[in-house]
Amino acid sequence: MALPGSTPGLFPSLPKPATSASVRSPGPTAERFSHLWLCIYLPGLALEALDENADAATVVVDGEGSHCRVHVANKAAYHHGIRAGAKLNAAYALCPELKVCQRDLLRERERLQKLAVWATRFTPWVQVEQPAALLLEVRGSLHLFAGATGLSNKIRAKLAAMQHRQHLAMAPTPLAALWLARSGRGLLLQQAQQLPGQLGKLPLYCLGWPDKIVASLKGMGVYNVRDCLRLPRDGFARRFGKQYLQQLDRALGRMPDPRPAFVAPARFRKTLEMPAETADTQLLLLATEKLLKKLSAYLVRRQAGVQNIALRLVHDEQSPTVIRIGLLEQSQDTQRLLSLARLKLDSLELTAPVISLQLLSGKVSTLAGHERQLFDCQPGSAADHSALLENLRARLGVSAVFGIAGVADHRPESAWQRVEKIDKKMEKMGTDHGFLKENRGLSPFFPFFGLSPFLSRPLWLLAQPQRLQVLAGKPQYDGPLVYESGPERIETGWWDSNDIVRDYYVLRAAGGLRLWAYRERRAPGNWYLHGFFG
Repeated sequence: MALPGSTPGLFPSLPKPATSASVRSPGPTAERFSHLWLCIYLPGLALEALDENADAATVVVDGEGSHCRVHVANKAAYHHGIRAGAKLNAAYALCPELKVCQRDLLRERERLQKLAVWATRFTPWVQVEQPAALLLEVRGSLHLFAGATGLSNKIRAKLAAMQHRQHLAMAPTPLAALWLARSGRGLLLQQAQQLPGQLGKLPLYCLGWPDKIVASLKGMGVYNVRDCLRLPRDGFARRFGKQYLQQLDRALGRMPDPRPAFVAPARFRKTLEMPAETADTQLLLLATEKLLKKLSAYLVRRQAGVQNIALRLVHDEQSPTVIRIGLLEQSQDTQRLLSLARLKLDSLELTAPVISLQLLSGKVSTLAGHERQLFDCQPGSAADHSALLENLRARLGVSAVFGIAGVADHRPESAWQRVEKIDKKMEKMGTDHGFLKENRGLSPFFPFFGLSPFLSRPLWLLAQPQRLQVLAGKPQYDGPLVYESGPERIETGWWDSNDIVRDYYVLRAAGGLRLWAYRERRAPGNWYLHGFFG
């Protein structure tokens, strides 16, 4: 309470000590049941992530030494009596020819993330529940798939085609859906009133609580969720921790359970192990094609494109060989990338055999929609020009094929710069016949220099001006030059100690060759050739 005469809220009340009221069961609200969650539980993910689908008895183990236990067993190992949690020595006793794989958490996370991206085709709200489950908010998607049964059947069929063993369950709260999916009962609950009865039947292992807590509860005669709910709330919170009591409340919808939506990675990354080390570029090209197909599916799902990719050829005893491939613009056309990869691999000289191939994309961006003509009557489309430039870069290198961009500088030698990206204005000038006809006679570089289009500029500018011979005060170039136009005075650059004071002229040689030359005003008798007109 506030002191007399003080501002309310300036002296807030101290918190009251925790009592049984602090763990009192909160009541459910309608807002907490506005969502509907479908859980995909993948009990065999650890085995499936390793791509171990052999008919032989196989297990994935976790831990080392005496703590090494079976994490998951395939069907053949299960028929030998091997179960999850069994010690490795006991598993060998049941099946001496048992194949053992070490658990790979990184590959499990990658596979689960890949499945999360795949699941976004059913709903935009997907949440990854480590280590082996996905939660999909599907309330708004049911009418698109003929209801809950139609949606779950479609997901089951797709996962079975990908050789994933799965358990599905649906509930109004995400935690309830997860627990029901772990039970393997396949329940599809859509009403909140069903939660207490159905969750109450679940054994404690479905909750994913630590073994120590489960053992303590069983020692008290508590074997399922219903037994947990019968315990005094304050005593349960004191003995086992308030977080487990809150989990029960969230599962029943008594407490909110916000879930962050899965955000797909901004870059694509995929590795393909070679069956055997190889230096055959044709085999590497086939592997690249497989990776690009996966990239294509990824881009189509996201309605996105990439402009750059990198291929990492991994060797056994030396640093990887990196091949960089770039397009002129964002695209999801992986056939273009494949053709460029072929050019790169054909000219590649490997110093060591390759054991694996990794594809890494550049930034993945949403593709902007654009209109296309129904009939393309132009002899050469912009796509043809882009493909030509991309092929040239793949053969000659990026530094040999470049674009031109303007610089805010009146000095001709400083008014342009090389850029890796080809300027759209340059492409339009080269491909748009109407543009060329409309601007016939104008300097082709006027969009870049920022000058008037009626100022003459040559296509060929010399890297260094060449001094001209002068006879009787007239500049010479295979004979006397004839004045055509000028002068155009350029006097600038005082701020960087490279100032110029020049008068430029368009001159014509005896053979009709047109030149762009200037007279140095600081030394009026000196003439210099700076460029040639086409």
